[in-house]
Amino acid sequence: MIDNKFPLDLKADPNCEANICDLMERISLLEATVEGQSKDVLTIEEAAKYLDITPKYLYKLNHENIITYSRPKGGKCYYNKGDLNDWMLSSKRKSIKQLETELK
Repeated sequence: MIDNKFPLDLKADPNCEANICDLMERISLLEATVEGQSKDVLTIEEAAKYLDITPKYLYKLNHENIITYSRPKGGKCYYNKGDLNDWMLSSKRKSIKQLETELK
């Protein structure tokens, strides 16, 4: 938090302008991330980023019918975020503690 009593002196540090540009870029990325998180339906690029995979690999999953997607009128592919979450959590592995509890 910047104290208003002491205004920021841009001439004090030669790297200050670059730092401000970096901060502005980071703010833009954060805003885009927050905006993307509020969407329920994602494009292939957004879905790939959400899954942390490449769009090429996501196309492969589509082709092999491994992941659920929609393609209205044969156009672009769209993904429901809930379906993506279900797919990511589809191969759960139980911890040793959970397995021991089930055996009791």
